[in-house]
Amino acid sequence: MRRNFLLSAFFALLLTGCDSENEITYTTVTFEDAATESLANSKYGTNLYGGEYPGFYDEVTDLVFGLLHDDLYNGGIFLSRWNDTITSGYTNQCSAYYVDSSTGYGGYNGSKTFAVHYGSDNSSYLYGSDSRTFIGFRNSDTEKVIDHFFVNNTTYSVLNMRCGDSFSSPLGYEKGDWFKLIVTGLDKNGHETKTVEFFLADFRNVSSGGIVTEWTKVDLHTLGAVNKLRFDLESSAKNDYGISVPAYFCFDDIAIRD
Repeated sequence: MRRNFLLSAFFALLLTGCDSENEITYTTVTFEDAATESLANSKYGTNLYGGEYPGFYDEVTDLVFGLLHDDLYNGGIFLSRWNDTITSGYTNQCSAYYVDSSTGYGGYNGSKTFAVHYGSDNSSYLYGSDSRTFIGFRNSDTEKVIDHFFVNNTTYSVLNMRCGDSFSSPLGYEKGDWFKLIVTGLDKNGHETKTVEFFLADFRNVSSGGIVTEWTKVDLHTLGAVNKLRFDLESSAKNDYGISVPAYFCFDDIAIRD
């Protein structure tokens, strides 16, 4: 399902007493009509390994994403409808930490389907690699402004940040911890445009919001016209292998300017 929107911005011209109007239209990819084979088939996502997962492609906007290689081990993006907020650990890596009060689903605005990213740039750490993921347009010459999308945490990340595990301790205000998403725009030549950062967990001071557990809008239009968006995750919590928070986040309802 896709929704077309019209945004109107009015600017008062005080000297002349006139109004002018800027109209921005965009098409939103909601993932609700995604094919079954593009969905994780369990909370663990057994079909995300062994070269089975085909990725996702939207014919209307030409938007495409998937796994970086044949297995999610190496990073990637997939679609999910799982939202178990109780089970901790990697066996529940496909769940959003969200249950809509009306529908019971885990996606934005009560929808069923959302995307999950896994990966980060840990290449400077022991046994590390660069598993940053991408969404973008299949046509390598296309450049469009991606206006915004909505993000949330996965259950795997939330419960790890709250409770810790054998590799990490819980995040907390006493340590000024944080976990953030970094979105970088890439033009058709592969050159970086700008970056946008969003804190998925913020304990840097007492007024910080802690762990994000609601779908939250992130504006992306400042990245300009792009062919791709690259996602990375960073955290104050690290060990010898890189960040110790599971490198996952969820996103939904990608709005692409027409």
